[in-house]
Amino acid sequence: MIQVFLTSSVLALSAGAAQASCPVAGDLSRGIALHTSGAAPGYVDIYYGAAPGIVSFFAVEDGRVTYQETDAHGLYILTSLDLYDGPLNTDSYTYPGGLAELPKPAPGVDWSATVRRSANGETSTARHSYAFADPTALAIGACTYAAIPADVRVDGDDGPISHAIMYYLPELEISVLYATDIEGEMNVIFQSDRIGYADELAARPGR
Repeated sequence: MIQVFLTSSVLALSAGAAQASCPVAGDLSRGIALHTSGAAPGYVDIYYGAAPGIVSFFAVEDGRVTYQETDAHGLYILTSLDLYDGPLNTDSYTYPGGLAELPKPAPGVDWSATVRRSANGETSTARHSYAFADPTALAIGACTYAAIPADVRVDGDDGPISHAIMYYLPELEISVLYATDIEGEMNVIFQSDRIGYADELAARPGR
């Protein structure tokens, strides 16, 4: 079980993350980029604002997009496209009640719904569950942000499909994968050690 260490001053991190060199949500139009030392050559995660409340995520390797995802509130998956081995069909996810019913990530919120997934001409359903904990702090290089842990589970008719801990960063309006369930144990996998802008850390996807 992952341990989340809370701090009494974490709600004041909005001011702490206001260092001039640290990106904020308003920079999504420019592109917010996270770099990880030791990852694949030229690998960087890039986030763009696609529409109000919608974030597009790109995994880029040596200037080539290998994975693309669109999320509501930077967390709830809407579409995904794996491009690592060439273009494939886009997976899309439909939520009951539409986007307006998706709760904004906040401490203490628990939400679940049966979500419909369309992929390669076929449809399936699974139960998506989100449980948000109290804020903690997440350091990315020289920048520190408030982070709301989200315990995210996906369960199908035959049992669990996935279980992960996402961190939603309100000051950036994005989420990052922090830990994942591997054979019943939660393992921290988040290793990003630098945060900046897409035009500094990587070329804009598609250019």
